[in-house]
Amino acid sequence: QAFPSAKPSLGVFAARIAPKLQPRFYSISSSPLKHPKSIHISCALVEGDSPTGRYHKGVASTWLSRCKPNSSKIAVFVRKSNFKLPQKAEAPIIMIGPGTGFAPFRGFLQEREAQASMGGAGLGEAHLYFGCRSRTKDFIYEDEIMGWKDSDVLSMLNCAFSRDQAKKVYVQDLIKQRAQEFYRLIGEEKASLYICGDKNMAKDVNLVLHSIIQQQGGKTSSEAEGMIKDMQTEGRYMRDVW
Repeated sequence: QAFPSAKPSLGVFAARIAPKLQPRFYSISSSPLKHPKSIHISCALVEGDSPTGRYHKGVASTWLSRCKPNSSKIAVFVRKSNFKLPQKAEAPIIMIGPGTGFAPFRGFLQEREAQASMGGAGLGEAHLYFGCRSRTKDFIYEDEIMGWKDSDVLSMLNCAFSRDQAKKVYVQDLIKQRAQEFYRLIGEEKASLYICGDKNMAKDVNLVLHSIIQQQGGKTSSEAEGMIKDMQTEGRYMRDVW
């Protein structure tokens, strides 16, 4: 449409012009302990006006939205990932995942729910920082999240609904508000910190993390950076961003 004089043949278009579709990678949003025979994903439908003025629909998300239960077939494969819960159920965790960034944490909380039902060691603290535009429009898995909060599978729930008030509020703002508690968890309790979602959000959260370590821990900038690197080396600071 943008270049009407260009009229390549179908063969040339497919072989030389059209890029080969790459696989789409989604975080698994279920636990094998609760769903041993299925894998869940959480996918937001991508659509809207493109820079060229055309209405754009995401290839993968649109196709998935049209699939029919028990009849559509999807080619999938599972990649090995280190983005997983600590080996010890009693180890505390902090999860930061706005929007569909919550996907892997749904799997985490299902896992904790299953572990609690099997008895054994008690569960460590689990803090979730979730964000979306509006509580009434895009608070995904709200019933499940509130259920986990009521049953103590989730110890603390912090929600940032950015458009529900005059001043926009994001997950990094909530982390700042709970700086003392946040540092207690990562500095004293050796909690594992997980971030999933938009790369710009993850960058902002990392800046807040750096600031909290300096202010609450009484450390210099270089010492704070060293602590973050130690957390990464120990597998206590993991990110899945895009």
